[in-house]
Amino acid sequence: MHAAEQSAPPTQAGPSRRHRFHRLPGELIETWRLNDGTRLIWRPVHPQDEALLAAFVAGLSRQTRFERFLGAVNAPTPTLLAQMTQVDFRHHQAFIATHVSAERETMIADARFVVGADGESADFALVVDDRWQGQGIGTHLLHLLAEAAARRGLRWLRGDMREDNLRMLGLMKRSGFFRSPHPEDEGMVQAVKLLLPPYPQSPFVDTGFVSDLPDAPPN
Repeated sequence: MHAAEQSAPPTQAGPSRRHRFHRLPGELIETWRLNDGTRLIWRPVHPQDEALLAAFVAGLSRQTRFERFLGAVNAPTPTLLAQMTQVDFRHHQAFIATHVSAERETMIADARFVVGADGESADFALVVDDRWQGQGIGTHLLHLLAEAAARRGLRWLRGDMREDNLRMLGLMKRSGFFRSPHPEDEGMVQAVKLLLPPYPQSPFVDTGFVSDLPDAPPN
C-alpha cells in the first residue's frame, strides 16, 4: 500500500522506559506468502524493535513519510520511536510486517490503532515500505488490523488522509470504508468502517468532493 495508506498517525504521550504491556496479543501473530512465494510475518511491535522501526522510517521515500506523518519527518526522534514501540495493547495496538532473509529481519510495514475516548472507535495508521508496495500488502494488513480492533470490542475504525492520496482512497474503497470530507481539516478525507454487523449495504460512499476517481492499483 502506500504511505498513502497512511492516514494521520495515531500518537500518544511517550511511555516511560518501564512501560508494561496490558496484554501482548500473541494470537495475532500470522505468517502468509505473497504471490511470488515470499514469506512475511505480521506480529505485535516490541519495545526492542526501535532500531528496526528507525531503519524502516528512514528508508521510506520523502513522499511516503509525509503522507504517513502528515508532515516533514526525516530521521525519527527517540520520542517518536518510544511512542511507536512502547505501546500498552489496551488503548494503543501496533503491529509490524517483516521479511526474514538470511537470518535478518527487515520491517516492511507498520499498522496500528489508538482507541478513542468513546471506547467504541479507534483511529488507525498504516504504511508500507515503497519497495514493497503494489503487492496487496496494505489490503491484507488493513484487514488484519480491522480484525484486531473487532476483537478488542471496537465498533468503528477511522482514518484521516489527504484527498489527493489516490492509493489510500483506493484501499479504502476496496476495504469497505465510508468516505466524507474531514470535519476539521480542508483538503483531508475521513474514512470510517463499521466493524461489527450489520454492515453497510454500500461500502464506499462518495460524497462528490473527490469524484470520479479511477481505481488505484492494489497495495
